[in-house]
Amino acid sequence: MSEPVPPALSSELESSPELSRRQQVLAQVDDTATLQLLQALVRADSQNPPGNEHLAAIQIAAALTELGLEVQTVEVEPGRPNLIALLRGESEESLLLNGHLDTVVIGARQVWTYPPLGAEIDQGKVFGRGTCDMKGGLAAMAGALAAVVRAGVPRHRSVMFTAVIDEEVWFKGTTALIDTGALAHCTRAYIAEPTACTIATSLQGAAEFTARIDGVSAHTGMAELGRNAIFGMQHFTAALAEYNSNLRGIGAKLGLTVDPSVNIGKIEGGSGVTLVPDCCTIAFDRQILPGEDLQQCVTEINQLFDAVCAKYDLSGELTLEQSFPSWQISAANPVVTDLAKAHQLTGAGLAETTIFRAYAEIELLHRAGIPGAIYGPGSIVQAHRPDEYVHLAELAQATRTYALAIADFLA
Repeated sequence: MSEPVPPALSSELESSPELSRRQQVLAQVDDTATLQLLQALVRADSQNPPGNEHLAAIQIAAALTELGLEVQTVEVEPGRPNLIALLRGESEESLLLNGHLDTVVIGARQVWTYPPLGAEIDQGKVFGRGTCDMKGGLAAMAGALAAVVRAGVPRHRSVMFTAVIDEEVWFKGTTALIDTGALAHCTRAYIAEPTACTIATSLQGAAEFTARIDGVSAHTGMAELGRNAIFGMQHFTAALAEYNSNLRGIGAKLGLTVDPSVNIGKIEGGSGVTLVPDCCTIAFDRQILPGEDLQQCVTEINQLFDAVCAKYDLSGELTLEQSFPSWQISAANPVVTDLAKAHQLTGAGLAETTIFRAYAEIELLHRAGIPGAIYGPGSIVQAHRPDEYVHLAELAQATRTYALAIADFLA
């Protein structure tokens, strides 16, 4: 889903003082410094698990401290701090800029063409784990703050920048910010997940499950004396595949161009070729679109598991490991139109709205009463893959858009 957002431009907004301020802010953008910060962040290994986000937090803390922001690191777990920086203004009312420090694991290094922690530049792209998801976004936000500070923009309000731990697994970083009241004065939020510099006004939710089917072990020479748990699980995986096929068309009914889905991401069973496996487990998820009911989707999966077990006389257990609802905000909300205005005023044309086809902690912030939008450099298609990259042009575009959005909020 993609459509242009017409920002609320007016002759008043384009008056000489505001135009001059924006020109001064854009003139202070330092693409080289933003790129160097991104490279330092990528080289600070923060694969999750185990996390080690402090290595990346140090890089951002140094850059923002040098700018004069009030910077602190707050440990959520040993060696895993959230970074919180405040650009203080006359009012405590704050714009929240949020991103995560952790990345998914690198995986098999032999399938990478570029060093996964090298942050090498080639053909207008920066390659490495986390370049698009989402250290590029963090670097762009920090670069935008630097431009605003150097331009001397009046600070009638404040900006809070948070770089958090554990977004890729349990969301412990942003959850801690909410639970401790650190975001009490934030009235809007932007998250720099990779949207290729479009504005995501909705995102998919998900329910994540594990399923176990039990069997009876026996020597493979007398396999008839046992019960093969992998064969039993095969019935459930086939049922999930059929269920996934039946989800086609739901997106169109909700006015979206994508459908929900089921994906089996992991399977384990057995201990060797000479034993009938007595247990088989899978991990899978059900993606949930805006407009779908999370609890209904969970109920459907539970009913499917129970039906398969009853039909094939299987025993086992289905566990909902975690879930998070979908999210959506109106394209007419000021948090969206102001960002669209900033994007256009960089000379990039009208911003488009999209659905973000992954999880982002904007949904947690929404539940905490902070409206927001998602905008950042890089494509989510490149996330979690070998040779992950971000375009230098998108890094520069995001930095400028954020700089103007921050400046307008402060003034």
